Amino acid sequence: MKKTAKQPSTDALSAIQAPWLLAYQYIGLRIQRRVLPHFKEFGVTLQRAGFKISLLSYVSLMLFFSGVSLATSFAMTSFAAILFGTPIILSLIYGSGVAILGGLLVFGVLYFVPSLLATTRKRKIELELPYVTTHMSILAAAGIPPTRMFRMLEDSVTTPEVASEANEIVRDVEILGDDIITALEKERNRSPSPRFNEMLEGLVATVR
Repeated sequence: MKKTAKQPSTDALSAIQAPWLLAYQYIGLRIQRRVLPHFKEFGVTLQRAGFKISLLSYVSLMLFFSGVSLATSFAMTSFAAILFGTPIILSLIYGSGVAILGGLLVFGVLYFVPSLLATTRKRKIELELPYVTTHMSILAAAGIPPTRMFRMLEDSVTTPEVASEANEIVRDVEILGDDIITALEKERNRSPSPRFNEMLEGLVATVR
């Protein structure tokens, strides 16, 4: 019989495709009580950036990879310094300095990426708004109910960012069981665009 190649485990594949799962597995529960409360406002940024992972998972990712960067930077820098004849104490000092810088750099990048993505999404949404408002006005004049309007918007290929926002509203109504007003108010908190939020606010007032 031919031997079949050993298949990678499901856990290994999950860690490669979604590294925050690996981070959560190792430190998620350990930081939940003491560390996570300091990142509550950061959770809003994650939502506005369109991230589909929990705040705990992303904070675990930031801390885990910062720690990995710190450890590897220290080991590599200290070892390289020793190879070049630097005294051990100085090598450890150099390694510590580079390790701290490396850890802070990784943490800073992972911390600010969601803010940059949220700003990019805000700009794209507001570029799409003129077309969306015209489209919604036509649908409203035809007597289309709000939930159905957003169901039609989520299939739009010309306004992909607003389609993503519409998808969240439809999900809240049809899967999570929210009424349309609650779903619209939730989306106001998630959306990075103040102009889109104003449109949703006006729609809430109209529905009421």
